[in-house]
Amino acid sequence: MWQDTRLSVDITRFDKAALDLKEILSNWYNNTLESQLQSLSATAANNYYLWKFTKNYDRSQIANPLLKSNSGWARTSQDKADTFANYLSNVFRPNEAKDRL
Repeated sequence: MWQDTRLSVDITRFDKAALDLKEILSNWYNNTLESQLQSLSATAANNYYLWKFTKNYDRSQIANPLLKSNSGWARTSQDKADTFANYLSNVFRPNEAKDRL
């Protein structure tokens, strides 16, 4: 309807409906996962099934990128902090004074 009328009321209704749908789908997903996990028992066959079952679910990965330093890759927090500090000290330098006549 919003595409035809361009009324702000229609887009507001659409946004609310989309938000409600996302919440319903999220609740359904969580309830389905919970019920399927509760139905598993602790046998050897089901341990494999549990692994197989959960590997298909979307898991967000938190990216922790490595930084390239002069001596290789900065892996630890201290190495990253030193590399970043070195970078900032090279980038942000005071302007050089030029002799003006």
